[in-house]
Amino acid sequence: MSKNFTVIEGILRDPDRTHAVLLAGHEGSDVMHSARQLAQGWLCSSPNPPCGECQACRSFESGTCVDFQMIEPTGASRNILLGAIVSLGGEDPETIPLAQFFRTSPLASRRKVVIIKDADRMNPRAGNALLKMLEEPPKFGKFILTTGSVSRLSTTIVSRCMSILCPLPDKATLDERFGDLSELESLLGEGALERVALVREQAVSFEELGKTFSDLRSSPRGAALKFAEQLRSHGETLGEKLGVGTRQGNAEVLRALGRWWLSQDAPDSSELATIAESHRAILGNGSAPAIFDALVTYLMRNRELSPSSTT
Repeated sequence: MSKNFTVIEGILRDPDRTHAVLLAGHEGSDVMHSARQLAQGWLCSSPNPPCGECQACRSFESGTCVDFQMIEPTGASRNILLGAIVSLGGEDPETIPLAQFFRTSPLASRRKVVIIKDADRMNPRAGNALLKMLEEPPKFGKFILTTGSVSRLSTTIVSRCMSILCPLPDKATLDERFGDLSELESLLGEGALERVALVREQAVSFEELGKTFSDLRSSPRGAALKFAEQLRSHGETLGEKLGVGTRQGNAEVLRALGRWWLSQDAPDSSELATIAESHRAILGNGSAPAIFDALVTYLMRNRELSPSSTT
């Protein structure tokens, strides 16, 4: 059970107390688990929500609730744009803009609820449009925002929400949810529910990635371009399997590489810093071939020159 469940229970006991909640925590903590608990409770028609048995609860759990909407970053930039908040006309969006979503009353639930995942990824226009809705919310509307970086959200949006910190789960919670963790799940899962679930779900891909990391670390620098291409291939595969695109898949590869490299004997601080900078460059829409080629060449060259090198 989420550590924040008692806080959410308090909100649900007094549902008119707030119309907007901001759940903040490290990516992969129980942020989304808590968000879904709260959303289902606000939608539920039972006096003691969430009951899990009413029509609203059943449709929410099956992903068919018409009174619930999820907004999350999309596209190569992984941003939330103005069109997600208000209608801009033109082609039909993948999700109904919030202004249009809240224009009608709930059909099968007690309220209408939206989760805005990674709300810090809203561009300024989207943020300003959401702020207006938070200032004058629909009487049956509830907003749940999640973020791993509160500092990137405008202070005015934060001030309109009840903020709840979602810490990483303790070992007992992880054991209850997953049982025994593999070495790779412990390492790349970062002690976070969503990250462990992701690594377990994509176990084959991450195991292949770990083998590539190990081979890279023990091979001569003449093989750098070959390994750079392998890492980009892993990124493309992960991006496709996770449904997030190649750029985000490449970012996942570099994130895993940083965790793996840190776990090795005598990790070099300059190497870790270079991996982190490469990760930022990929997320900043840099050229993947150039970034991976430069990174792998540097890592392999530094390994050869290092007194602690095993090659």
